[in-house]
Amino acid sequence: MIIAGFGMNGQNLARVLRATRVPYLVVDLNDAQVRKGREDGEPIFYGDVNRPEILERMGAVRARILVLAISDPMATRRAVGVARSVNPGLFILVRTRYLSDVDDLLALGANAVIPEEFETSV
Repeated sequence: MIIAGFGMNGQNLARVLRATRVPYLVVDLNDAQVRKGREDGEPIFYGDVNRPEILERMGAVRARILVLAISDPMATRRAVGVARSVNPGLFILVRTRYLSDVDDLLALGANAVIPEEFETSV
């Protein structure tokens, strides 16, 4: 599993995966997050998931699941398309802020989209 984004959502997911011994890698563009993650022993790398070569280096060609937990809506949209081109069979789970983004992200190739608006309203 690849987690793109190591903010609160990415960190929480990594914590669960680590506790259940599910292997994962993390990629983030934030230097401070990457440094802190490395200090804490996380398998984290600096990189932009909108670049196919980064996803390829992260093993996306063989990966089963990519979780996009990045906060930039445009970068998230691009990442769905890039990931789908790198591995057409990849299951892409996207976290987004708004319910209004769900249909667009699904149309771009995401398999599942979890909007924060929905989660906080439950």
